Formats: sequence, structure tokens, C-alpha cells
Amino acid sequence: MKRFIKSRIILQVITATLVTTLATAGIVLASTTINNNISTGTIDATTIDATGVVTLTSTLAVTGATTLSDDLTIDTDDLFVDISTNRVGVGSSTPWATLSIDTNTGDNAFVIGSSTATYLRVNTLGVLLGNESLGDSADLRWDGTTNTHLLFADVSAEKIGIGSSTPYGQFSINAEAAKSALVIGSSTTLLEVNSIGNLLFDTSTLVGDQTNNKVGVASSTLFGQLSVGAGLAGTSAATSTISTGRLCWYAGQENGENVFVYLSDSAPNRQPFATSSTSCF
Repeated sequence: MKRFIKSRIILQVITATLVTTLATAGIVLASTTINNNISTGTIDATTIDATGVVTLTSTLAVTGATTLSDDLTIDTDDLFVDISTNRVGVGSSTPWATLSIDTNTGDNAFVIGSSTATYLRVNTLGVLLGNESLGDSADLRWDGTTNTHLLFADVSAEKIGIGSSTPYGQFSINAEAAKSALVIGSSTTLLEVNSIGNLLFDTSTLVGDQTNNKVGVASSTLFGQLSVGAGLAGTSAATSTISTGRLCWYAGQENGENVFVYLSDSAPNRQPFATSSTSCF
């Protein structure tokens, strides 16, 4: 009888221990809600709901997705996520853009690469630097709406192209149809290289026609190799060396007197030059 009672007691102890273990495991593995401070100890749970402040003085190890429903602050302003404005600040607790970086004194604001292979860097002064590792693979390309090489820097060839993926010179411009290659000024053009390569200074003050090898002064209609003013139209003018309108020079004589020199039918014997103290016109 004693042996039976003893066995019964042992069975009750084992059963109680098993129930306690299972209950504890169920509590640990189920959702855990913390309403008061826990100063020491370890919590293992599949879900932890905390209604107050959770302060950790050691490492936080999380496996799986983590969702935060409020602002995130790491060391005051090393990293700050403002959910009310949907902004992230690095080095700033008041980010004023979607991503704001406020650098520490002497630090770079942004770096792609490493200290020995830096492809892109924004330094502490906000200066943008690229390809500092002296490699030849970090080209720069900026695409337009249709032009895939609106701006292209070929680092290996040390050339820059506008509208070209294969810049010919150190700086090359490949103009699109009907567009000027280069303009200095605005709608009131000071200097222009048009789409066919002609040089225009102030529209018609000085014109260079590279197709026909002609230069115009105060004229955009070029007849001779050098056209001055309105020029002189006609078959002969097209093959002339110099084509002008009414010729008029103002020149000084040996005696120091300045006079107008012009061609005139009224000059004696139709001399090629005649002098007069009055204007040609």
C-alpha cells in the first residue's frame, strides 16, 4: 500500500511539472503585452506589444519584419524618421526634404564607393566630385527626352560630349536638326554657331559661312568671299573676292587731311578714286 501511494505521488509531481512547463511555454511563445517596466531579465516571444517606453541597454536582435508606427530616433539626430512629414534626417532631427543630410564638420555628406575607390562624393562644402579613384569606368551620362546622351563624360578618353556618345574633341557638340549648336546670349543672340556650323556674331554683324567659305560684315546675305554691308547681287558678285554696296572709305592723306574716298562716274576721266570733303552719301 505504501509503495502504491509513493508511486501515485511521483506521478502527480511529474504531471504538475509537465503542466507548468507547457503553460510557461505557451505564455512565452504567445503574444506578450507589457504594461509596466521590466528592469532585468530576458523576454522571448513571437509578438511583444508595449504601451509605454521600451528602453534597451544591450543589443536588440530581431529576426523577421519589423513595423514601427511612430517616429524613429537613433541617438538624438544620427537618424531620425518623421512619420508626420514622411521625411528622413541623417544628422538632423528636423529634416526639410524627403531625405536631408546635415554633415558633421569635416565629414563627407554622401559617398558612393570607398576611400580607395570613390565613384561619387559630396564633400562637407556641398561640392560634387566624381571618379576620384582615377579609374576609367565611372563615366557620367545625362539623358534627355529623346537624346540618350544629352550630356556625356567619357572618362577613359577624357572627353565631354553634348548630344554625342562618342565625343570627337575634348569638348564636342553634336547639334540636333534645326537647333543651334552654341548660343551666347538669349533671344538677342551675341554669338551663335547654328545647326550647320555657321558662325554668327550678333545675328548679322559678323557672319561666317563655312559651307561656301564666305564671310559677311554687317550682312547675312553673302555674295562675295567677303561681303560688306548689303553687298552687290548678280552673277559676277557670286564669284568676286569682295562684294560691297556703294563703296565709301574714309582715309587720311599724306598732308594729314582726312577725306572720303569713293568710286564716282563724275570724277575726272572716271578715275577709280575721287576725293571729297563731303559725305559719300
